[in-house]
This record gives sequence, structure tokens and C-alpha cells, in this order.
Amino acid sequence: GQTQEEKALYEWNARVQITTWGNRVAADQGGLRDYAHKEWNGILKDFYFMRWKAYFDYLACVLDGKQPEELDFYTLEEAWTKETGFYSSIPEGNTVVVAKNIFEEVF
Repeated sequence: GQTQEEKALYEWNARVQITTWGNRVAADQGGLRDYAHKEWNGILKDFYFMRWKAYFDYLACVLDGKQPEELDFYTLEEAWTKETGFYSSIPEGNTVVVAKNIFEEVF
């Protein structure tokens, strides 16, 4: 973008496109949540982990006999779409070594 406002709008558009696909109606009722799901650098850690953690925390409460509030995934997701930040395109670490370590640990 040419201006800070344009840059912020473009980043918001990019974040929304790969997550909620728009407003609450599009995400919750339109079936478009995760329509363009990506597993790009940082998104698993910053977006999907947060969502899975909220879900499993909710389930843990239910299993403990508690009655937690229903999860509002859109509210969680919308907060992330309004963030800004840099995601490096340069890989970190050695994925082959990590994969081998996981394989050896599991099998």
C-alpha cells in the first residue's frame, strides 16, 4: 500500500481471507470459515494454536463437570485478523531433523 491506512487494510484483507472470510455472518452462517485455510509460517502458532487451545480448554471444563460459556470462535478469530505483524519468509531450523526426531519419539 501507499499509505499506512492502505497497508493496514491490505493486511486485514489478507488475514480475513485465510481465516474468517469476512464478518460473523460469513464465518458462522455462510460456511466460509477456513475456506482458504493455510498453514503458512506463523499462522499455526499464532492463529490455529490459539483456537485449538480454547477448544480443548472448553472440553476440559466440560469433562470436569463444569458448564463453561459456549465458545465464540469468531470473537477469537476476529481479534487475530485485526493484528499486524511480520511473518518471515525465511525458514528457521531444519525440518528434516525435526521430522526425524518426532518419528523416533513416536515410533
